[in-house]
Amino acid sequence: MNGIAETKFQGPVLDAAEKALATGAACHILVWVPAGTENMVKNLLEKACCERTISLTGECRAADGYFRTVLRLHSAHCGLRNLNYATRTPQEREIIRTVESACRSGDYQEIGAVLGIYKDTGVRERFCEVLERRDYPAGDIAAGRRYTTAFVDLVALVISRCSGSRDQVPA
Repeated sequence: MNGIAETKFQGPVLDAAEKALATGAACHILVWVPAGTENMVKNLLEKACCERTISLTGECRAADGYFRTVLRLHSAHCGLRNLNYATRTPQEREIIRTVESACRSGDYQEIGAVLGIYKDTGVRERFCEVLERRDYPAGDIAAGRRYTTAFVDLVALVISRCSGSRDQVPA
């Protein structure tokens, strides 16, 4: 990785963007950006893949542009609920990492530990919804978007419960 994607904890969006760049399979990142931007993202990915392949120095301006664009599109699409680490507080980044880990392992207790004394009303149900949607078929962008929407909603709910705010809570 180079440039913008060189952080230890980059978040699920940049992880997906890097996986798409490493494999050349756009399906990994398309689930995180709006449907109307698919062709643009595919073109940027293709350009970044080509530049990475022929670059002898490891520098890849196209990849940096690709990563920045993906984050911008995701952030614009999700608004305050975006998963861009650059726009998040350290506490929110930790919540995103914890929710991501819990969703990978299927262990709700990881989220329960973050919630602590805060009510988990609705959180467990959202967690179960994410688990139901997480194993979508590779290449099924619509199913992938249903998963990412459920995941973003879960993260927003946990953040709002921990902060006591209700403005980011999805309906």
